[in-house]
Amino acid sequence: MALSQAAIGHRLRSLREAQGLSQAELSRRTGISRTTYLQWEAGDRTPEVEIACLLCETMGYTLDWIYRGDASGMPMRLAAFLPAAEIIAGGDDSQDCHKGS
Repeated sequence: MALSQAAIGHRLRSLREAQGLSQAELSRRTGISRTTYLQWEAGDRTPEVEIACLLCETMGYTLDWIYRGDASGMPMRLAAFLPAAEIIAGGDDSQDCHKGS
C-alpha cells in the first residue's frame, strides 16, 4: 500500500473513532496537540516516525498500521475494532514500536 497522507489519516481516524475517543481525549492521553492530530486525520500532514512511535506506545497502535495499513501486529483488543475491509495482509518488514503486546 502506498504511503499516502490521506490513507494514514483515514486509518488514524477509523481506529480512534472505533475506540470511542474524541480527538481531544486522544490528544490528552498522548500529549500530541489536537491541532497536529487533526492535521494528520485530515491528510494535511504525516506524523513523523518519532511522534508516531509515541502514539504507538501510548495507544497500542503499530507503525505498520499507521503507515502501511498492516494490522497483523496490532494487539487483538485493537484489531477487533477494525473493519475487515481495512486490514491488509502482513508484510515481513515490521516496524513495530509497541513492544509487549
